[in-house]
Amino acid sequence: MSNKIDFSLEELDARLEKAVKSVKETNSPQWMRVLSLLTAVLAVFTAWASLKGGGFSGRAMMSKNEAVFNQARASDQWAFFQSKGIKGMIKESELDRSQGAKRKKLQEDIARYDQEKAEISAKAKALEDKANECNELVTKLGQPGKAFGYSVTLFQVGIALSGLAALTKRRWIWFFGLGVAVCGLAYFAQGYWLAWHLGIL
Repeated sequence: MSNKIDFSLEELDARLEKAVKSVKETNSPQWMRVLSLLTAVLAVFTAWASLKGGGFSGRAMMSKNEAVFNQARASDQWAFFQSKGIKGMIKESELDRSQGAKRKKLQEDIARYDQEKAEISAKAKALEDKANECNELVTKLGQPGKAFGYSVTLFQVGIALSGLAALTKRRWIWFFGLGVAVCGLAYFAQGYWLAWHLGIL
């Protein structure tokens, strides 16, 4: 018993044409493939910008902590400076009423307190300078960090609009998302430029 194929070449051609048409209808248009690829690229840039922005934020936080620590140490030194000043004033008030060896000892103490005050003052000023340097670094780190933060936000909006365009099959939504992503790329480039320009890359 044999199975006989019973249709003509015209029918075969019609069936093939129908199958090809069916495949074309189920496949996404060409722009949807490009949309998928660019969305993946945007996701990479989002992760990259997020990493860079987080790095600058972490460095800024550490620098701010160091600034607060140095300022606290400077305040301690100024308190120590004031205590030496008070001791020196007490010795000076005793100096007027004393004579001989006691007077000489008071003069030595006053001179020692003055020298200690100068050393303490220098140390306090150095700590304040360190605190100011750290605060300046925080300000510098904030500039590229802010640019990278904006770029992450714009990339995420671009990805969301690409997803919406894929769901609705509306090309204009995708183009709008691409425009938003290009703005994100501008902020991304600005973040690197600022970091390089400020010498904190």
